[in-house]
Amino acid sequence: MTERLRFPAEWEPQSAILMAWPHAGTDWATRLKSVQSCFAGLCSAISQYQPLLLLVPDEVTEANAVAALAVSGCRMTSVQFLRLPYNDTWLRDSGPITLQENDGFRLLDFHFTAW
Repeated sequence: MTERLRFPAEWEPQSAILMAWPHAGTDWATRLKSVQSCFAGLCSAISQYQPLLLLVPDEVTEANAVAALAVSGCRMTSVQFLRLPYNDTWLRDSGPITLQENDGFRLLDFHFTAW
């Protein structure tokens, strides 16, 4: 059987949205409160329509995110937290690249060169 890899288009159906919660170790440290409020609103909007996979680096950050999401009206049953160290919330440049492989998916580790 021949392997078939394909890069799905951004408009194709998705099973979830992957985001990284801003924390003090990211570029947002100097304006963290306002950025977290903005992210909470975005997460809340997404959670109304589809599942959200939300990266957090640790238990404390997860607890802070849960509190902010609750205030924003987020549908918490649509949110799954994944603990993973990261220093960048811009996952287009630092997250996995998803390829469709036959009837499944393959996640590739993207090595961003910082332009």
